[in-house]
Amino acid sequence: MRFLRFFYPNPLKINDIAILPDEVAHKVRKVLRLNINQKITLVCGDGKDYLAEIIAIDKKEVRVKTLEIIDNQDGIFQLDLYLAIIKLDNFELVLQKAVELGVKRIFPVISKHCDITFSAEQWNKKEKRFQEIIINAAMQCGRSSWYELLKPIKFAEINSDADIKIIFSPYDDDKNNIQECKNNDITTAAILIGPEGGFSSEEVKFAREKNWQARQIGRRILRAETAAIAAMVLIQEKYANWQ
Repeated sequence: MRFLRFFYPNPLKINDIAILPDEVAHKVRKVLRLNINQKITLVCGDGKDYLAEIIAIDKKEVRVKTLEIIDNQDGIFQLDLYLAIIKLDNFELVLQKAVELGVKRIFPVISKHCDITFSAEQWNKKEKRFQEIIINAAMQCGRSSWYELLKPIKFAEINSDADIKIIFSPYDDDKNNIQECKNNDITTAAILIGPEGGFSSEEVKFAREKNWQARQIGRRILRAETAAIAAMVLIQEKYANWQ
């Protein structure tokens, strides 16, 4: 049976008594109106599900007892997403979908055609919001570990040693699509998605010199957020079998 999932900030042991964070306690008590003896799943990001039973509910706190620890690790396939910084609402959409689609790391990239960028101060102010999006998506989709969101990097700082590296560039002369990439012995992949307007020819050339393969998703020109989601789906289907 699958139980409601909630974030808890620390790992637990069997028979631990835990006090739920205020926000989670409010949802359990006031929104969902759960009762004593009902079971829930706590997740802290370490690849485990902590099955717990509610043992006390009052106006100040909700206490639970850990009953079982269940391994819920992702598969061995690692997908890294290098995403050019796009408009905030679209960027946040991709952050959410990347959790659902099994990404292990996201590298925000500042490229030539980016409409917006983040200063270090602006990024730091947004990080809490980004982490909330990531954790909420993990609770919804059933992951018990989630990707690392790195600080923004410049295009020239991109560096990956993945087994296969694909830059999606609809304006490039190379018309090959992703289905023509090799399909054997791949356990790590990296994909590079540009902003609205795509990458500059200099950026594509730079990526090729670093052994990135230029590919297209199809014959249509997709919005950046659509391209990111479509690329993640295609990579999962081709190399990871949704593990």
